[in-house]
Amino acid sequence: ELLARQYEVARVDESKEAPVIQVLDPASPPERRSWPKRTFMVLAATALGLLAAVLATFAQDALETAARDPARQEKLAALRAAWRGRP
Repeated sequence: ELLARQYEVARVDESKEAPVIQVLDPASPPERRSWPKRTFMVLAATALGLLAAVLATFAQDALETAARDPARQEKLAALRAAWRGRP
């Protein structure tokens, strides 16, 4: 009876020491990349950057034009105050 209990304890201990993950096949790098294509990423980033720069330039020009016109200065001041949450 003592040997049977020791045998069961040994089996439980052995099962706890077993690795949880077994490596079936080691990973190997691919011969060539499939996605994302580096050229596509560079062209897309360049196009988005150019679009953002053009939009920023138009916005800056519109704000400068509005700042020179006295009637629009009041509207712009009201808009800024509303944006900041002041009446």
